[in-house]
Amino acid sequence: MANGHSTEDQEKVEEKPLELLLRKYLLLLAIMAATVTYAAGFNPPGGVWQDTEAGHLAGDSIIRDTYYPRYLVFFYCNAAAFVLSIIVIILILSLAIAQEKKNFWIPMLPLRVAMVLDLLGLVGAYAAGTSRAVLKPRNAWVLAVIFVYMVIQLVLTSLSSCTGDGKKEEAKEQLQTADGKEEKINKLSQSGHKKEEEKERRRKLLLLLATFVMSVSYLAGLSAPGGYWDSSKEGHNAGDLVMREHHAIRLKAFFVFNAAAFVMSLLIIMLLLDKQLVIPLLQDQDQSMTSRVRTRFLKAYIIIALVGLVGAYATGSSRNSDTTIYVGCLVFAVLACILFLKVIISPHPQGSASDSNGRPSNGVKKNASNGGVQTNTSNADILEKAQSLVVLLSTLVTTVTYQAGLIPPGGVWQENWKEHEAGNPILLSIQPERYKVFFYCNSIAFAVSLVIIILVQYKPILKHHILELAMIMDLFGLIGAYSAGSCRDVTTSIYVIALAGVVLFYVVIHVIFITLDEDMGKKDGDKDKKDEGKRRKRLLLFAVLCTTLTYQAGLTPPGGFWLKDDEFGHHAGKPVLSYNYPRRYKAFLYCNSMSFMSSIAVIILLVNPNLYKPAIRSYALSVCTAVGMFAFMCAYAAGSTQHLKTPIYIFGLVALVLFIMIVVLICFVKKEMKSANSQDEEERVVQKSPPAQDEDVIEQETQTLKPSETMSADEIKEDDRTTKSVDIENAGEAKKNTSNETNEKEKQERAATESNEKEDESKKHTKRKYFMLLGVLAASVTYQAGLNPPGGVWQGNSNGRATGNPVMHDNKRYRYLIFFYSNSASFVASVVVIILLLKEKLLREDWLFKVMNITIVLNLLGLLLAYMAGSRMRLESSGYFIAFVIAALGIAAIHKIWSRNRESK
Repeated sequence: MANGHSTEDQEKVEEKPLELLLRKYLLLLAIMAATVTYAAGFNPPGGVWQDTEAGHLAGDSIIRDTYYPRYLVFFYCNAAAFVLSIIVIILILSLAIAQEKKNFWIPMLPLRVAMVLDLLGLVGAYAAGTSRAVLKPRNAWVLAVIFVYMVIQLVLTSLSSCTGDGKKEEAKEQLQTADGKEEKINKLSQSGHKKEEEKERRRKLLLLLATFVMSVSYLAGLSAPGGYWDSSKEGHNAGDLVMREHHAIRLKAFFVFNAAAFVMSLLIIMLLLDKQLVIPLLQDQDQSMTSRVRTRFLKAYIIIALVGLVGAYATGSSRNSDTTIYVGCLVFAVLACILFLKVIISPHPQGSASDSNGRPSNGVKKNASNGGVQTNTSNADILEKAQSLVVLLSTLVTTVTYQAGLIPPGGVWQENWKEHEAGNPILLSIQPERYKVFFYCNSIAFAVSLVIIILVQYKPILKHHILELAMIMDLFGLIGAYSAGSCRDVTTSIYVIALAGVVLFYVVIHVIFITLDEDMGKKDGDKDKKDEGKRRKRLLLFAVLCTTLTYQAGLTPPGGFWLKDDEFGHHAGKPVLSYNYPRRYKAFLYCNSMSFMSSIAVIILLVNPNLYKPAIRSYALSVCTAVGMFAFMCAYAAGSTQHLKTPIYIFGLVALVLFIMIVVLICFVKKEMKSANSQDEEERVVQKSPPAQDEDVIEQETQTLKPSETMSADEIKEDDRTTKSVDIENAGEAKKNTSNETNEKEKQERAATESNEKEDESKKHTKRKYFMLLGVLAASVTYQAGLNPPGGVWQGNSNGRATGNPVMHDNKRYRYLIFFYSNSASFVASVVVIILLLKEKLLREDWLFKVMNITIVLNLLGLLLAYMAGSRMRLESSGYFIAFVIAALGIAAIHKIWSRNRESK
């Protein structure tokens, strides 16, 4: 019976669509697509007009006046991708809830169509934003080829379910014919299930990598290194690339490398969404030729994408050939450092191999003797959940605070003007107190996030809830920096902070009124807990990414800032949109702030289990998420353009697509409900028929028993013989029982070893996912910072300064060199870590995880050094900053040494 249940469970798992198995990563993909399109809509390619002259409106897109067809293609493709990303998010959440509430699968065709159209929108916007003329034949051919490929891939993945069903039926028939060989079948099924799990894990990691490569290359292609000409001067047209004058070859190389990374990331995503793809984690000889070809293509796409990122960074972040060579040499330097760490770590005795996962070798015996296995496992589950939550939040907070420190709100001075040095923050000159509040709150959030990332693997700190307190400190640092950097007066800052209080107040009131029902408190089953955990992960993922996105948009609003005072009453550091359209700017500010503060409130509530359980059951957090999403869309419509008709078109597009998706879903749900009702009726008919058959059988048995009453002597002798044979059989069965007991013991030992192996594999997978997430995020943030250095670039050739060169390179050369090489080393180290984590053979070695841990720590310290140099932090502040990080790490090290000595005693 147990085997029957296990096979049924496996069949249910196999019947799940791939989109539901990968829904968390597809949700991440959709949110990142919404993130990049949201940012690109506020900062269009070609830049914005800096002043209102010759019929141009300050803050408006330059290419709207110079290349209007190109602007239309970019704007509507980007807007369509943004809207479709929101729709994909809604579809994934609704499908997940439907699957949790009812045990039926809704067809994935609407979701697949929306995802393909979303990716096509990104391709169209990228092609329009990176090329001068959209209607070039080569661009049209590239778009046509990619479009045809995606459509073919969509059709093949939709038809693969039919072929997959036929293969499942053949496998079932083979299993049914193999009667009497249950152990072999179980071993084969277990090995196949294990390989499927490994394939899914690898698919998830690659999808994570492709998602971030897509997002970072998309933004980098639209905001080219060196920037754009903001006016027609010196023989250049407004909106043209600045680097084209002195570095045309370097600029072409950057676009080729970056475009290769972007296109390869899209192809990787399309291949990973094919369920028939077989990724060779182990050396299988039974793979078909098609799967091998697909796998080789996938490996080639990954290599091209990573090489494209490194090549684009090397060509776009520097202006001299020797500097580019130095960046390339950093790859060999990082590899040499990793080999050096391997030599240091590997000579340790092999007896500590069992401790590679951070557990003592005799930990199992202690748990067994104390009889606390269940409590330890439950505590471990709680710690792992807290660890994943902390890692997700702290890594993303590190990225946004790093960028905000390098590109502060209010902009920077473009020229040496009235005792203002070029490259310095404007807000520091006009409102120094507000800038200091922003800077120190942002720096505290950045430092706390770095400390959390380093200490998150140390489990005793998780037990004392120190990291949860650090998370709340992180969030309050973000609130302080946002309220100080996004506003220019005290009253607006107070209103923005009050929005978080309004959200928290609503959640408390909602929970109080809903939980008055007695049935709400009784939902404590295992299924309800699993559903709550899944909802918590989805809500947390959306809230964290929405927080990071709205944080950046609030500090750097659409249209930019005035870069100097003029005779029309415009003041430097103030948003351009606030002068042109005050109402539109207020709508953007408060909608964006509402989305930001609601996301912060949701994260705070999700930290404490006593708060998030009733809030999830009462759907209070779902309401807050829906309100934040709606405010998010309103902020995009208000800030993406200064023309009134365009937002109406955007909302019309949203309403149309939502209406179509809802109609399609309703049709599918009705069909599924009809089929479910028909199946229920058939089951009822089958249940009614067996009793009549049983009565007939009973009558037949009674009729056969009547002749047995008159038995002959021969029949009695035969009965005696049968009794003797039965006794012999009983003796044989007793021997079999003893052998069965030994076999059961062996099975239990095998099951124990298999469970330990599964635990080790799961822990290695969590560590691998942890390192991959940190490597990808560090690579993305350093990639953007290297292409757009702090302080901006020169907009003209004067006083021996070349156009497009970093301002900080000429004004503060030593600080720039520290920033550049620290940022470059962190980027290269992140790429090397990603490449090493993709090699399966290396992951079997215990030394790799220790080396990766040290490399990640050095990587984060490089980020810390680049932040201090790029944000123009003073020496006193730098000392306090370093002292805080060293003190936190020192306290953790002392605590770890003390706990080890205590355990040894």
